Amino acid sequence: MELVKVSEKGTLSFKMSDGRIGTSYDSGYIRISSGQSYSEDHYKIYGRPRLHQLNKKIKVYYDEGEYSFNYVRVLIPNQIDRLKALIKYNNKNCK
Repeated sequence: MELVKVSEKGTLSFKMSDGRIGTSYDSGYIRISSGQSYSEDHYKIYGRPRLHQLNKKIKVYYDEGEYSFNYVRVLIPNQIDRLKALIKYNNKNCK
């Protein structure tokens, strides 16, 4: 996993060991590109890769009804914890 880009807003983009892109946002979200490998040519032709969230979801009930709930993403406010989560994902899924 290597750092590829740091945006003006503080978003860190990493190239994972299988070529996908993992991003860590200042807002607390972490995302990874879909199965498509990242390359400069692919980026120029197709634009940005599609990103999927890695943050865990929790069910939040807003009423007493059985079906009255929403899913909310758990944000990771600490940059170090977001990087640890990306490293863990890289070690487990990007071979």
